[in-house]
Amino acid sequence: ISCRAWATDWSCRQMKFDPNVIWLIYPFLLKGAAKTLLLSVVVLMISTTAGLLIAIGMLGKSRLLRGALGVASWVARGIPPLMILLIVFLGLPKLGLVLSPFSAATIGMSAYVAFYFAEAFSAGFASIPREQFQAASALALPRLRVLRRIIIPQMLPAALPSYFSRATEIVKGTSIAAVVAFPEMATSAKQVIAATFRPIETLLIISVVYIILNGILLVLQAHFEMRLKKRRD
Repeated sequence: ISCRAWATDWSCRQMKFDPNVIWLIYPFLLKGAAKTLLLSVVVLMISTTAGLLIAIGMLGKSRLLRGALGVASWVARGIPPLMILLIVFLGLPKLGLVLSPFSAATIGMSAYVAFYFAEAFSAGFASIPREQFQAASALALPRLRVLRRIIIPQMLPAALPSYFSRATEIVKGTSIAAVVAFPEMATSAKQVIAATFRPIETLLIISVVYIILNGILLVLQAHFEMRLKKRRD
């Protein structure tokens, strides 16, 4: 029996899209969206800094350091992100370090995202001719100044596409923070669906929010690429 024939039935009415429901549930979902945004920004800042430092460390002369970072990268990128999150949230308390859900989600996500960013930055460094490094070494220029003014500006054009591709995954990946009881947007959506039995309207709202957040990153990518292109020209 179709719902069209039984349009007065309660279960059938629940299946129909009702735009008025959106105005009732969106304030609650926006609270989860704000937490998703906060987590994304913090993870992005920490993992970008850590990824750049790891990539610079891989350029170093120490074989021991390069080997250690290579093994750490292999391990971090080989373990599912969900497992890393659980290790941080459930494992660290066994060592006496009890973390809040936000702290656990931040550390866990940053731990594996940083190595993906490091790979993007390393690919950017690899695109720079070795003569640039040799010339800087021959002139005995300070390493930090060489990196900041010569190497990193040349590395960015090659690294940005891969970097922003991974950055958008951070926003979508915040949904796994639900396993450590962090009330991000996907968790809020599950609660709304359980309370209202309105999955279509709820999922529509969070889909739009995810699109907007990732759209901001794509706009930033286009902006930075345009600025770098103007500098080269």
